[in-house]
Amino acid sequence: MKNLIVCISVLLSIYGLCAIKIGAQPSDENRLAEAQMPLNKQFDNASKVLESATDQEALTQALSDIVNLSQTPESRARAMEYIDEMIRKSSNSDDTIHQAQLAKARLLGRDGKKQEAAAIFKRAIAEKWNANVYREYYASLWENGDYVESAIDEYERQTGITLSQEDRDFYNCHNDFLETFSRLYAKEVYDPSFKAMETAYPLFKESEHRPQAREIGKTLCLAVDGDYETSLTLLDEIEEECIETLTSDSNCYDETKHIPLYRTAILLFQGTDFQSARDAFTVFIERNQQKPGYILERTIKIIHAICYSPEYMKRIPELTEYFINTPFYVENLKADNFNESDVASLLNNHRRGLWEQGRKKDAYNVTVEIVSKYYPQTQSGTDAMLGLALYEVWLNDNEDESERLLRDIIENARYAKIIPHAKAYLAGSAYSRGDYKTAFVLVEDVLKVIPENPTGEYIRLKDISLQLKNKVLIMMNVQ
Repeated sequence: MKNLIVCISVLLSIYGLCAIKIGAQPSDENRLAEAQMPLNKQFDNASKVLESATDQEALTQALSDIVNLSQTPESRARAMEYIDEMIRKSSNSDDTIHQAQLAKARLLGRDGKKQEAAAIFKRAIAEKWNANVYREYYASLWENGDYVESAIDEYERQTGITLSQEDRDFYNCHNDFLETFSRLYAKEVYDPSFKAMETAYPLFKESEHRPQAREIGKTLCLAVDGDYETSLTLLDEIEEECIETLTSDSNCYDETKHIPLYRTAILLFQGTDFQSARDAFTVFIERNQQKPGYILERTIKIIHAICYSPEYMKRIPELTEYFINTPFYVENLKADNFNESDVASLLNNHRRGLWEQGRKKDAYNVTVEIVSKYYPQTQSGTDAMLGLALYEVWLNDNEDESERLLRDIIENARYAKIIPHAKAYLAGSAYSRGDYKTAFVLVEDVLKVIPENPTGEYIRLKDISLQLKNKVLIMMNVQ
């Protein structure tokens, strides 16, 4: 069993870290059961809702489902027909029509019709269809590999070049440029020949509202390109300039709130002076201590960016271990000033980093804590439960407890995407016991919910599941 679980754990070690979540995950029993049906059945069910339902919540969920399920040209064509017909004959609210238009834009983007998709998204943003428009827009850009375009757009909306302050408030913009850095770094990971200074920096425009923005963009591009020392030196110069400007003009935008955040990220990616990274993070906390939720969110964003490069994951505790032991974190956690899902995400990534550092017992203890507090109500808590099942085998050689935890996930998890991973584990366990019939049923359950052309974590899950299925069939034929 251990060999099989080692293979499958490769999937789980990266599951959910960097991917943008698309659509709401099912949380009630009926929705969870439906999410385990064959994909064609799920598609048919969603299309029937679009054809006949009038309830706005049901229509919104069906639109989300049909977008997630339309991963081939054929399925997208069918989905587009249903959505266009829904729009044509709909007497529902503007919000429902807007959701349908955004779903259509996602499908257009996947079909390479990016200008048509962008036109819908830009209109939605300008007219403020809803507060989640940017999430859909950036998800579309991300899944189509348009990382640089996404980074530039993020820069422009934060600087006020494309959005007013009123608009930024509506869309809950953080005003820092960490997302710009993260997306450019993702491009570099997927395309090592990419040079941010050559490709992205020339596209950064000067901002009257934020005069230091373009130079800050330059520091981030230099860091993406690996020129950390020049980046840090320039960042120091920008901070001095900002302090001088604030002294003479108290009405100018205060970039000094964000500069320690950039310095923290750059030093973590450089990987040679973690104490300086923690010192910078301390300053970031001091300058933003009235916004505890913001500080936690940006900490998680740095971690997610680190995880684009799996070999960097061992650096995560250099920040997280320090953060969770600060009086700021402890006091705000006690005062319930943090979002529960964000806390679970922070700790879940912390335990992964501990494991990568070889601190396996510490990772186990943190995982037990996460599960006790944040499972099954959060996705990170459920992901930690998967990790705990793995640790029970690796550290304690306790296959019975591992199976018990996995079955608990299948019965009680509220996040449908995680259940196939638990079933893959159980299939490997059944195979190791010689229970090939059970293994076959479980692995078939896994394969029936994986798209024909899988993406993300499903690519590896499909590969491992097919390998396991072949092993099971060989043994069943032998018997």
